This record gives sequence, structure tokens and C-alpha cells, in this order.
Amino acid sequence: MTQWRFMNILIVAIGSHGDVNPFIKIGIALRKRGHEVTLLTNSYFKDSVQDAGLNFVAVGTIEEYNKMVEEVDLKNPTQTTKVVMRYLYFPSIKRTYESIKALLIPGETVVVGITMAFGARMVREKLDVPMITCHLAPVSLPSIVRPARMDGVWMPYWMPKFYKEILWRLIDKAADLFLGPPINKMLNMLELPPAKSIIRNWIHSPDKVIGLFPSWFAEPQPDWPKNTELTNFICFDEASRNPMPAKLEAFIGHGEPTVVFTAGTAVKNAATFFKESVKACERLNVRGVFLSRYKDPIPNPLPDTILYCEYAPFSKLLPLSSALVHHGGIGTCAQALSAGIPQLLTPFGMDQHDNSSRLIKLGVGDEISMKKYKSSIVAKKLGILLADEDVHASCKKIADKMKNSDPLSHVCQIIEDQVDHGESMQYGHGGAA
Repeated sequence: MTQWRFMNILIVAIGSHGDVNPFIKIGIALRKRGHEVTLLTNSYFKDSVQDAGLNFVAVGTIEEYNKMVEEVDLKNPTQTTKVVMRYLYFPSIKRTYESIKALLIPGETVVVGITMAFGARMVREKLDVPMITCHLAPVSLPSIVRPARMDGVWMPYWMPKFYKEILWRLIDKAADLFLGPPINKMLNMLELPPAKSIIRNWIHSPDKVIGLFPSWFAEPQPDWPKNTELTNFICFDEASRNPMPAKLEAFIGHGEPTVVFTAGTAVKNAATFFKESVKACERLNVRGVFLSRYKDPIPNPLPDTILYCEYAPFSKLLPLSSALVHHGGIGTCAQALSAGIPQLLTPFGMDQHDNSSRLIKLGVGDEISMKKYKSSIVAKKLGILLADEDVHASCKKIADKMKNSDPLSHVCQIIEDQVDHGESMQYGHGGAA
């Protein structure tokens, strides 16, 4: 264990609420331990970061975030990935690099970056600043031994290794063609060699890799980066800053437990999802809560048995609910696991298909393709989940595991341990840029 001393910790968290919230909580914990903490993210999250008592630096604009939301299409996952990269990750590369460079305190700075924190990875290469890559979901750790489930890629674990290696070479080439141009443009400006095998190798820091999920969710694989360490899910939903709406508390308190429906915090075009969800609730004769930061896709009027809210903290709402129907984002999955309730997932891209498969394997949920999201299918699968005693037993078992872990202390200790590595490195080894 490293002897404690002051550290200047720069956290790069780019994405939607599910990507940023865990790092706000990590930042709060590090600040309480006496460190200076700065969170670099999109301006959309400025108030959340500053209200948490953390320093804030913008590496993206609210306009870019809103454009991303406008163009995300539940029916076109490939296009959605391109949209997220175009408006969130690619524009942040240079901003992140320059911001970190300006905030460096030689010998005291450690950088913590989410999977796609490309600019932070470049700082590690150019300025020899110790960096930790944090992966929120297992899909970010590619494996030939036990491949994660990826949308549009058929690669079961039992497939012969030779064929999996061929598939991974093809995935590598496709990923490099898509990600390579903006990344390598910046690397060229910094007089650094081009990035190759970006997803399988380059994005993982040589110093340390953290999987912010437990081994019972994703067993470590022998071909993951050797410096990978797993912790557990970090759940954070700003419950103290945004408490339960009074109308929601009243609704929950007068009737049977509700089923919660959400298409994700960064999804605006979800009219079909909520329309079919109304019909599914009526088929099952259950009450529902619809959560969306965007009112346009919500049917109007709604029946008296369904309540719409722009926001509600999952840590307060889900323990009082009977089930959760959602897109499969890792943050939402973790909140439902902690609450001990069944999940019906509608994955459409990114990490969501793999998360869904892992929850099904754990016996706590089921899945419906977003393209096949019809009220009859939803009602059938949701009805089974609500009635299955084995599912509820599995949910309780997992919830107990979540309660008996302390991932925050574990993550903070890993970050603090990097101070020794930072002292052994020469800042500016690659020269000023």
C-alpha cells in the first residue's frame, strides 16, 4: 500500500450520464481523501460536477451533446456509434490533451480516463504522465478466449480459436479505419507514432487498467491486459441533488409496485418504445413509471396507471419497484442489480448486447430486440420475470453481493498507488507539444 500524500487527479469522463456519474462519485471519494480532483467532461455536466465539489474543465459543448441526442437512432445502432463518436469523443481529443497539459503538476499528477479518453492516452505517450484506463463494461476488454457479445458480430466462445483470431483481425482493421484518422491526426501533430490495433491494444494504458465491474459479472480472461484489476460497480445518481419528485412518491405510495421503463438518458427518439410499453402495462394490468429527460416521445395522454417523470434517482425508485425495462446501459444494469429487481433489456448498441447476455446468464433478466419491441412480446416476457421465483431469488443473491462490497475504497487505493509510478517517470520525456 502506498503511503498517502497529496495527488493532483485529473479524471476524463466523456459520454452520457451512465458514463460520467460513476466518475463523479470516484472524484468525491478522492477529494474526501485529501486530493485535488478535476473532472474533464462535456459542459452538459458542469452543474453536476461543481455541485459535487469537484473542479470542472469542459472538453465538449452542450450543443455537441444535444446534437448527439437528436441523431441517436434506436433502430440504427451502427449509425448511433458514429454519431456518439462524431459529437462526443472525436472533438474532445485535442481539448483533453491541451487541458491535461495545462493542469499538470510534475510528480503529483495522475490521469484517470474512461475507455474512449483518447486525448488522455496521448498525454501518457507524449508527456509520460501516469494514466489509468477505466472500463465501465466488459465489452471494452477484447478477448479471443471468451469474446464479449458484439452487435453484428457472431463469435461464440466455443468457436475454434483460429476463426476467432481471423474475426478479430477484421474487427481491428474496421475499428482502425473508423477511429484511426482523428486519433492519428493528433498523434502526428504530437510527433508520436500512429496508433494501431486501437481497440484491442492502444486504448489500454500500459500503467494500469481498471474494470469497474466484479468478477462474478465478467470472469477475467487470460488475454486481457496483464495490468487489469477488477473492482465492482460504482453506482451514483445524484439522489441528494435531485430527490424523488413529490408526484412520484405519491404515485408509488398508492398502489402495487410499479414497473419502470426507460430508453436511456441520451435517447430522445423513443416514441415506439413508450407507446408499446403503455400497451404492455395494460395487457399485464400493472402500473408503470416512464422516465425520460425528453417529453416528446411520451404518449399523451397517459392512462392513470402510468406516471411520466423527467428524472428520478434509481437508488430511491428501483428498490420500491417490481421490475425495470431498459436499454441495457451498464450504469442502469448496475442500479437494478443493486436494487434486486428483474430486468427486461432492449439493447441496441455499444456495450448493451453484452451486458444483456451477462444478466441473462446470471438469471436476473431477459431480452427483447428493439426492432421486435411489441406490447405482446413485452407483456409475455415481463409477466414471466415478475412471476418467476427463481429469478427473484437470483436478484436477491446478486443484491446481497453488491451490498457487501466497497468498490470506492478499492478504486481510490489503486489510483493512489500510481503515485510511485509517477515519481519514477520523467515528465515531458517526449518533449513539449
